[in-house]
Amino acid sequence: KKSAFSHTVITHIGHAKGVEKGQVVVDENGLVGRVIEVFDETARVLLITDYTSRIPVKILDLNVRGIVRGTNSYNLELVFTEDEDVKIEEGMVVVTTGIDGLFPANLPVGVIHNVGKFIYIKPDVDFTNLEFITIQRQKMSGVL
Repeated sequence: KKSAFSHTVITHIGHAKGVEKGQVVVDENGLVGRVIEVFDETARVLLITDYTSRIPVKILDLNVRGIVRGTNSYNLELVFTEDEDVKIEEGMVVVTTGIDGLFPANLPVGVIHNVGKFIYIKPDVDFTNLEFITIQRQKMSGVL
């Protein structure tokens, strides 16, 4: 059974080590999520796979922007593109745009792997084997 926290992870560092709400979380392969709650020694990270997660992205091959959301599974869904007539194909690379001010530009998100009624993206991050993550501890003042 899914819980409200099924697509979050808890870190072992928090305010005491400079973690702030909104900071970006990555691993060696790409974007993991962002910090949504911080305590003295821990923080909660919302994974990009969570249904409430929305990420402004760019399809590199086409230089077209869009929005990706989590599906509460290990796929992401492309839910909007700025150009509805564009021909999206399997294998195209998806990265962050940086346009929202939360996620830096060009962080790897995933690869288009299913084009049909819905367009699905296979994340670059292996969420079934998430062991080591990095919190990009930039100052977040004025963003949230």
